[in-house]
Amino acid sequence: MEQVKATSDILLNGNFNAVEPPMFTYGKCFLVDLAGSERLKRSHSEGIRQTEAIHINKSLAALGNVLHALSEARYQHIPYRDSKLTRILQESLGQGGSSSIVVNISPWVGNAFETRQSLQFGLRAMTIVQ
Repeated sequence: MEQVKATSDILLNGNFNAVEPPMFTYGKCFLVDLAGSERLKRSHSEGIRQTEAIHINKSLAALGNVLHALSEARYQHIPYRDSKLTRILQESLGQGGSSSIVVNISPWVGNAFETRQSLQFGLRAMTIVQ
């Protein structure tokens, strides 16, 4: 039997309004579940799965580039436009936004490389300069 692995990003967006005169409060919440990166050589993905994996890896790389630029105060340009994901999350990641990130890792020693990459991604996210 062939093992099927579902890979996709999920993004939920909620808008919140509170009207209590004389104040009006507006908030926006994004809940994002990102698909994990995939090493194509190891996964042996072909066709649509390979194309999907390439897009996911590009999206994660773009998010990583944005997090890196935000963590370095010297960067004048933040590359939000490099992916649809980073364009959508721009409000949350930039000035005035607040973000929480949960990084899931594998306990299996065979995934040590991916685990290390995931932890480095999380560390980069922790160093965002506001």
